[in-house]
Amino acid sequence: MKPIRTCEREWHSACSNALDPTRPELYTFLASFLQEMGGIFEDDLLFLGGDELDSTCFDESPSVAQWMKEHGLNASSTQQYFWQQMTQLVRSSPFCSLSLDVSIVAQPTALFANR
Repeated sequence: MKPIRTCEREWHSACSNALDPTRPELYTFLASFLQEMGGIFEDDLLFLGGDELDSTCFDESPSVAQWMKEHGLNASSTQQYFWQQMTQLVRSSPFCSLSLDVSIVAQPTALFANR
């Protein structure tokens, strides 16, 4: 089975652990993961982060770059696509996510909860 990461770089690369947002298996795994974690942890808040990703990883992955081209997306819009999918997964999970949109970090409304 193909990994759900974007590329097979050396372990110390910034892209070596980036998730591949084009793979349906990724979202199946994440949905299952969220449900399992919801059964373990009592708190309903989940911080998702996401600002650590170097979106050039998408450009450097041949399969992701091809998918972006086929869908008329660039690396930034592909990252947005991933977060749209994650938002739907969190809404159907036991969690209420807490996210920080770094593109609007200067605004106090940048911190929001999804539910």
